[in-house]
Amino acid sequence: MSKKGKAVVGAPQNVTRVGSNVDDEYSDRRAWYKKYRSNTSGSNGSATNDSSRGLSPSRAASVDASDTIKSQNFDASRMTKSMAKIEMAKSCLSHPDLGAQEHGLKVLVNLSRNDSNLPLMRGTVPHLVTLMVSESPVVQMFAAYALAYIALLPSNQDVLRHEGAIAKAVLRLDVSNNEVLEKILWLLRNVSKHGHNREIIVAQGGVVLLMRLALHQATSVSFQACHILRNLFFELKTQQEFVRRGGIDVLTKMQMNRKMTSALSEEMMVEWTNLVCILTYYRYFLLDLSTQSLICI
Repeated sequence: MSKKGKAVVGAPQNVTRVGSNVDDEYSDRRAWYKKYRSNTSGSNGSATNDSSRGLSPSRAASVDASDTIKSQNFDASRMTKSMAKIEMAKSCLSHPDLGAQEHGLKVLVNLSRNDSNLPLMRGTVPHLVTLMVSESPVVQMFAAYALAYIALLPSNQDVLRHEGAIAKAVLRLDVSNNEVLEKILWLLRNVSKHGHNREIIVAQGGVVLLMRLALHQATSVSFQACHILRNLFFELKTQQEFVRRGGIDVLTKMQMNRKMTSALSEEMMVEWTNLVCILTYYRYFLLDLSTQSLICI
């Protein structure tokens, strides 16, 4: 004697779990369930209207308003905590002890990784610019690191220009510590996307310094230097300065180094090619594809 299948409210009741009828039962139940879900939810399985949540329109509006207020309160609370941390960090930056300065800088770097905190950090720029020329390489590195993050927000770059961060960063391109140098280059890379900042970099002698760094043994340094030069090439006078200062020779040496040592990474060669293409477009030199050499014209 067959055993009746377990009843499901609203589902087909005339199907039994016997032999081949199992597949038929599964199909019928699945069809019923899909119809039920389509009436109560959207394509992503979430409720499509207030009635499907069991709420009246007025109650649903009240719940939505409550959720909005909670979200706003959470944002305000988080902003208040961020401001408190920033003020604490600023007090550390003003402390004569290097350990305190390093602690404050690390706090700012961590905070600046959250985009929503960047508008709150404008007040830290004067302190960071001062510490970028500190006697401690670690302090210099973290100061430049924080400034590089702050520069990601375009509205912060007015403060960077006003406080002299860009000009001082260019003058620090002769540091021997690679970690400090990389962070300074990252800062200049972020600000060199904007015309006023490019003018400052060129006026401070940045083209010549970046040309030297393009031949740096550390690929990370040479890559950043070439990327900044590419940004600077948006100004025609920068290209003229580059050629006048011997930039063609620099590009030729970079190409020769790649042939002899394969020291340049694929990303580095992309930057090299960008520089060559821009200058070729303005006809400062020709690229002899047969010999892979640069001919100045």
